Amino acid sequence: MRKIVAGLFMTLDGVIEAPEKWNPPYYDDELSRAVLPVLADAGTHLYGRHSYDLFRTVFTGPAAPPHAELMTAAEKAVVTSRPLGDPGWGPTTVISGDVGAMLGTLKQAPGGDIAVGAGQVPLTLLESRAHHNGVVALRYSRV
Repeated sequence: MRKIVAGLFMTLDGVIEAPEKWNPPYYDDELSRAVLPVLADAGTHLYGRHSYDLFRTVFTGPAAPPHAELMTAAEKAVVTSRPLGDPGWGPTTVISGDVGAMLGTLKQAPGGDIAVGAGQVPLTLLESRAHHNGVVALRYSRV
């Protein structure tokens, strides 16, 4: 069974909201070397609707970063209550309705772990107990 693995950018005072507003000055080569292997090894990237829309804009736009091809080619799942229409960003599955049940099915599918890295989705996973085994591990890395 695949695991749901969360990797969040968080300030020292616990803020995970709007990393696009405070993270860029700190996102350097060292941080890329820490983050990109996790993204490359994941079988599926899991996003909430807001994060999906934001990342789709970043990775398909004219100033897309060097790892845009990796992000576009990755299998993605987006949790949303609103119709998505044409996802417009590589292979994407829409998850709506009973999110816990849908994620349970996704976890049973073959492939690498499911990486989630932004916004409300990790909190929803904790509330629904849809994460791997009920254990929440916090790991702080010096970057």
